[in-house]
Amino acid sequence: MLRSMFADSSDSESEEETNTDTATSLDPPSTPLTPSPISTVMGVTVVQDPSAGISSRLWPAATHLSSYLLRTDPSPSPPPRILELGAGVGLTGIKMSKSWGSHVILTDLPEALPLLQSNIDANPSESVSCAALAWGTDDSSSVITACSSFFPAHPTSTDPFDLIIAADCVYWEELHAPLRSTLLSLLSSSPSSKCLICGVRRWKSDNAFYKSLGKVKNSSGKLACKVVDETVSRMSRDAEEGDYFDDMGDERVVIRVYEVTFVKTGT
Repeated sequence: MLRSMFADSSDSESEEETNTDTATSLDPPSTPLTPSPISTVMGVTVVQDPSAGISSRLWPAATHLSSYLLRTDPSPSPPPRILELGAGVGLTGIKMSKSWGSHVILTDLPEALPLLQSNIDANPSESVSCAALAWGTDDSSSVITACSSFFPAHPTSTDPFDLIIAADCVYWEELHAPLRSTLLSLLSSSPSSKCLICGVRRWKSDNAFYKSLGKVKNSSGKLACKVVDETVSRMSRDAEEGDYFDDMGDERVVIRVYEVTFVKTGT
């Protein structure tokens, strides 16, 4: 249940290798995640621009994160207020708005917002909006303000949002440090919330990033990170870019979901 995700978590850095033979194995989505301009994936109309870079196409971790959230709690009440980082085409956030009735703010770099807005327009909803957020900058403050004005009041929490989500957001190692900074800024401003990050296990630098999160701190507390789900899937590789792009291939890969929280000093 989603409420179990929002329960207190221990201050741990659980990053040991798990037995992938016992990991969850999900059925592939009915629609291959090929980079066609317009397609329907998990009931969401997805608009892509394969020529415009990695933020302009759909990646497998987005569908896996959506499946994980729906598996964990098909119908949370009240629906969590969601902030998505590095949203790209916005599949996960839009899907959770459709399935959960959540209010969602999708964020990405300013240059990625036109395509992100196109995806919002393709799935009309007054509950989904988008905003610019460059990691490691003061944009976090503006996004927190946007959350406070766009999201409905929560019956029991004064925090600006309930859940941060991100899929395949650690692809570029040079963005790890800015992402750590943004996670600390956002989660320390909303300490009862959690962040769920889903990603294909690619390189050792990915594991190093998640391990490093437990060392990120400020005067009020520190981050904690642990693996909450591991899935074994079969994927195809893009012949030109050399990376995974759909769930219809024959390469065995591991996809993990990490939970990141902010632990206040003295708790």
